[in-house]
Amino acid sequence: MAFIATSSLFAQDYKQSFGLVAGSLNGLSYKKFVNENVAIQTDLAVELLATRATMYYAGYSFSGQEHAWSLQLQPNLYYQNNVFNGDWGNIAAFVGGGVSVGYAQEFYSNLDLGKWGINAIAGVEFILNNTPITVGLDFRPGYGMLFTGTQSLHMFDWVLAANVRYYF
Repeated sequence: MAFIATSSLFAQDYKQSFGLVAGSLNGLSYKKFVNENVAIQTDLAVELLATRATMYYAGYSFSGQEHAWSLQLQPNLYYQNNVFNGDWGNIAAFVGGGVSVGYAQEFYSNLDLGKWGINAIAGVEFILNNTPITVGLDFRPGYGMLFTGTQSLHMFDWVLAANVRYYF
């Protein structure tokens, strides 16, 4: 009875899922509910960066456009709740935040950089009935920093991505 009681605590139709994320962030995505409405989502993906940045080097700052790509791990913790239950499935909305860490390289200079950042996350997820598939869309605005030993680039780091996951 305890097993049945704890398994019915989850508002979602599943406890974890694995799949693909695509958009300005492209790669693998894993999501696990830690309680009824709180989930951890982790993406291991390549991000294409094209944003305003300010570079700090030797005590001077320069502003401009930054173009780079990064390979990063981006875990997010968020609150998710069903907002619509239909015959074909459920629509859930979520909001939260997370971090990113990884490796980056500028397009034009082949400069190797470390990457870290913080972000918010908000989105929707469609949980389809009669199939173990979810489809989602999220937006992650935040602050990011690319760095080497002598310079750092501070930027508006954002992601707009769709995902498709198999849940179990």
